[in-house]
Amino acid sequence: MGVNGYHGPSGRLSSSTTQLGQAPRVTGAFGFGVCELQRWPRRTRVVRREAAAQIRAKSDSKKGDEENRWTVALEKRQSDTPLVIQSSNSSIRNLKGDYTEGLLNIFPEYQREYVWEKKEASRLVVTVLCNRFVPSVVLYEKEQGTYDVVDGKQRLSTLLAFCLADSDDDFSKRDDKLPPFSELCGLEEENADLNGLRYKDMPAKWQKAFGGYMVQVSKIPYGTKKSEVFEIYVDINSGGRDLTTQQIRRAAYFGDYIKLLDELAEDENFRYVWDPKAADAGRQNVEEEDTELILRALAMRRQGCGGNPPFKPPLKTFLNSELDRLDPECMSAEGRRREVQAMRAEFSAVMAAAREVFREGAFRRWKRSKQKGGR
Repeated sequence: MGVNGYHGPSGRLSSSTTQLGQAPRVTGAFGFGVCELQRWPRRTRVVRREAAAQIRAKSDSKKGDEENRWTVALEKRQSDTPLVIQSSNSSIRNLKGDYTEGLLNIFPEYQREYVWEKKEASRLVVTVLCNRFVPSVVLYEKEQGTYDVVDGKQRLSTLLAFCLADSDDDFSKRDDKLPPFSELCGLEEENADLNGLRYKDMPAKWQKAFGGYMVQVSKIPYGTKKSEVFEIYVDINSGGRDLTTQQIRRAAYFGDYIKLLDELAEDENFRYVWDPKAADAGRQNVEEEDTELILRALAMRRQGCGGNPPFKPPLKTFLNSELDRLDPECMSAEGRRREVQAMRAEFSAVMAAAREVFREGAFRRWKRSKQKGGR
């Protein structure tokens, strides 16, 4: 028995004839059956769950790859033997004793000069007298029992100059490295009444308090690798006065090689071919870029000779490894002497030849001539 199709607001009966007892197939506006529409949500949920699972799997995989990436990057920088910095407190009195006995070198050759004004120095002394905080000092045990000041030269120089200025011992009379700072000056407001105060005029109680003030001292132990000392210098100076890489390298690797670079940078022929105008004007000031240029030349000269490994970046590490060659732990004193002599002779000969052949054009880019095959 047939049933005529009925068009309702939400759908229509199929125009096909249905049998009694069989539900008519109702189709929507787009021709999909209602039964099919009822089955879709379950199918959609399954598909969505599968898609979500795939997304989570990809996300977990990506997260795992990211973690592995950072793990590899961090472990590559982890040292098998972590550097142990020894931290302790030392009184100004003890630091003064180490300095007068020659165990504390406040003026290494690689350190900058004393630059504080007397007003700044006076404020530091007042800080100590008021028992307020003074930043820590970093020392490097370059030789067993002997320390170089890595950070804190200005502060230590000020404190020792103040308490040794009026000392009657022979050391204070022959020591001319300390700054000429003997009395407080330039203080303002609540500290103005201390202007003119000298250490010798302080009551014994206050002299004792000044000498007993504890300064926090961090010590880089003896035997630390030069490359690690170099990085410590970088970290210490990263937030203060801008230093070039060569200036930091000078501090960490100071020795026979650095002294040789300074000597070669003053070579007459090198000064001429490197900067003819400055040489003609009589300006012979050696700068760190000069010594780094020479270091690069000497380091590159050895590449491919005697089985030496080829250059690999970064340049900083490459140049540091070159300086390590003349380290006392890697080469005997006689070996260092012969190597320095050979490098000095070779460099001087090359610079003399460069001046004779190229004159002021040795470090200039050559321009191709208009003539065919010419330069």
